[in-house]
Amino acid sequence: FYDYTDIAEDAARQFIEFLSSKFPNANTPITIDEATRAEVSRRANGIASYALNEDDNLLAFAIAAPSIHTVVVKFKDNVTIPPNQVRNKAYLGSYWRELGAAWNSTDGTQEWGAPFRDCNLLTRRWLWPFRISFSEHKIKVVAAAFIAADEDVCNDGLEEVFGRRHGCDRNTTFCLLTENKPAATRDVYTCLCRESYYLPNSTLQGFRGDRVELSEGYDNCSCIPCPGGCSNCDNNGVCLTFQEEEVLNVDACLRLLVAIVLGACILCCVVLGVIVFRQR
Repeated sequence: FYDYTDIAEDAARQFIEFLSSKFPNANTPITIDEATRAEVSRRANGIASYALNEDDNLLAFAIAAPSIHTVVVKFKDNVTIPPNQVRNKAYLGSYWRELGAAWNSTDGTQEWGAPFRDCNLLTRRWLWPFRISFSEHKIKVVAAAFIAADEDVCNDGLEEVFGRRHGCDRNTTFCLLTENKPAATRDVYTCLCRESYYLPNSTLQGFRGDRVELSEGYDNCSCIPCPGGCSNCDNNGVCLTFQEEEVLNVDACLRLLVAIVLGACILCCVVLGVIVFRQR
């Protein structure tokens, strides 16, 4: 997730540099007229839009400078807040909460928040917030990136978050997500053989996740170890490493041939040197 930390930090730094140049005397109380407020909001919107374009999984970005009375929450997709919810702060409460947590943290704090599900604008989408606080020249800026965290049953790192795990035999197979629609109620995945394992059925490319979960145990949904411990074998259990060994042998022969030619050249030079020395 290092990309998101860089994106959030870069956005916060850009905004605070703009504010520092706009309000050089931050030690005194800052007064803002409507024109200045509009200019600051446009700049914040531009920074948030740029941040959203940095990564496809970044669904929303929020940036705020409470001392300047500026808060912007920007979404990647075009979303519309119902007219009756425009002044309802609870409608965007989850996003405000992350900015508030960043504001109450110490300067320079970078941390992940708890994943949450947006039940309003991004209906049924899971988001993972990353928040940051940045302070310079007596001006504090907070930013939060909201990353798509839709349930991915193959991602072992999200198992504790969503309380689900795939049914693949983790010793002989690995999970590959074959269908993952946003806000899907059920992921479709396939269990494929790990390296050094194979399936003796040429028509079977893997085990469908829904069938694996309906079966009892892994006896019928596991792969077989390749004979002799080779890393790759076909459906009949025949190792396919001979090609690699053949390439290695050819490479060794070429190296030996070059060494022989080079040695012969050196030997000829030595002999010629001796002959010339004796003829002088």
